[in-house]
Amino acid sequence: MKPTTFVTGLFAAAMVTPAFAQTPTFEISGATAFRRATIESIHALFVNSGEPFRWGANRAGTDFVNADLVIWEGKITGFNGGNTVIVRTSFNGSIEGLRAIAESPTSDPSYYLPSVLTVAPAVGGAQQAGAIPTSGNTVTAETEIAFSDTDKAISPYAANPMVGGVVGVAVFGVVVNDGSPITNVSVQNFNSLLQNGYVPLSLFTGNSADTSWVFCTGRNDGSGTRSSYLAEMGYGVSNPVQQFLTVSRDGAGFSDQIRAIQRVPAGGTNDVDPLTTGVQLPPGSAIKNFHDTVNPIVQETTSRSIVWGNDVDGNGGAFSGSALRGDLGRKGTSVTVFDANGSDLLGGPQSNISMVSWISLNDAVTARGLGASIVAFNGYKLDVNADANGNVIPGGTFMSISDRQKCYNGQYSAWNFQQMYYRFGSSTNTVQLYNLIKGAIPNNLGSAGLKAEDFKVGRADDGGTMNPLLD
Repeated sequence: MKPTTFVTGLFAAAMVTPAFAQTPTFEISGATAFRRATIESIHALFVNSGEPFRWGANRAGTDFVNADLVIWEGKITGFNGGNTVIVRTSFNGSIEGLRAIAESPTSDPSYYLPSVLTVAPAVGGAQQAGAIPTSGNTVTAETEIAFSDTDKAISPYAANPMVGGVVGVAVFGVVVNDGSPITNVSVQNFNSLLQNGYVPLSLFTGNSADTSWVFCTGRNDGSGTRSSYLAEMGYGVSNPVQQFLTVSRDGAGFSDQIRAIQRVPAGGTNDVDPLTTGVQLPPGSAIKNFHDTVNPIVQETTSRSIVWGNDVDGNGGAFSGSALRGDLGRKGTSVTVFDANGSDLLGGPQSNISMVSWISLNDAVTARGLGASIVAFNGYKLDVNADANGNVIPGGTFMSISDRQKCYNGQYSAWNFQQMYYRFGSSTNTVQLYNLIKGAIPNNLGSAGLKAEDFKVGRADDGGTMNPLLD
C-alpha cells in the first residue's frame, strides 16, 4: 500500500465525493493469460460495494477485460475502513510479474496515473462506461501482488520470498492462423517447431505433397504462457527457442494478409524502419528492398528475451497474447520470410504458410473471431462454443461442459495452475486485498479459467505427469 497525491483540475472536478489528499494505491501485475479473470474480479469488488467508482483502461468499451493497463478508484466493501482506494493493474507476463516483486525498483512496470480518470460515475453507483481513455500518462510503480501462469519454482525467482498459491486453473489453446489446414498439433510437432523455427506442413499432415512451411510464433520469456508451453513440451523453460513474429500486414479485419515475418532478432528490434529507429539499412539488402516497397511493422525491444540471459536470435517473442491474436487471424497466402539479420531466408514470397502458437483460451477465442482456428492438442480439442453455464450454443465463447471434463479428467493437458503471490512482509491492507481478490476469482473466471477444486487430476509441477486425485 502506498499513498498517492491526486492532481487537481479535471480529475478533481470529476469526483462525486471529495478526494483524500493521500489515497492508498495498490499495484498488481503479471499474467496476461489470466488478466480477464483478474480484471473481472477486481471490477466486481467495486461494483458490489454499491458505491460510485471510476475506472479507465488502455482499451475502449467492454474490451477493457483485455487491457494491459486498468485503473479503478472507489470503495471496496470491508476494505480500508470504507475509504476510497486506487487499484492499478499492469499485465505484461507472469515471469515479469514475479520479477517486479523480486527486483523492485529496477524492474517496476508501468501503471496508469490517476490523472487519466476524468469521467464521473453515473448517478446511483453504476460505473461510467463511456469515454474511457485508451491512452494516457503512466508511471512506474512497485508491484505488490502478481499473478503467474506457472509456479515461481520454475522461474528465475524461485528463491525470492513470496507468499501465495493456487487461485484457479489457466487454460490455453493451440491456435493456427487463418487458412491453415492444420487440425492437430502434437508435443512432437511443437518441439520440432521450437527447435527449428519452421518445418514443412507434411510433418503435421503426413502428406509428402504438403510442402508449404509452418512457423512457430509465441511469447517472450517474461511470459508465463511461454513457460507453460515449454514445460508442457518437456523442452525446458530456460532453453532458447526459435520463433517468428509478423513484420508486415495488409488491411483490417479477418481478411487481412500477413505480408512478412521475421525470426525475432536479439534485442527484439529488426531495424527495418530508419524513420523510427534511426538505423540506416544496408543498401541492396533484402529487408531494405522490402522496406522501400511495403510499409512494415517495426518490432520493438519488448519482443526481446528478458530473464534467462539468452537474448539471442529467435529466442524473443510477443510481450502479450493480444499482440499475437490479431496476426493469427490473418492469412499467410504470400509471405516473405526474413531471418534475424534481415536477409530473405527462403528466397522470395512463400505460399500458404501456417503459423502455430499457444495462447490463453481467452485470446484464442478472440483470434478465432478474426479467422484463426483453435485446433486439437495431442488429439484432444476444445470447442469453446458454449454460454457461461457450459450449454452449447452457436457462436458461444466459453468452454462447454464436455470441454471442461476433458480438462478435469486429464485428456486435455494444455493448462496450468494459476498462482497469485504477494511480497513477503507486505502490509496488512495488501494481504487483505489479496484475499478479497482471491475470494472473487471463482465467480469471475471468464472463458480462460477453471476452478482448481473441480479437477479430478493433479500435477506435482507445471507440465508434469497428471495423476488421479484420490477422494
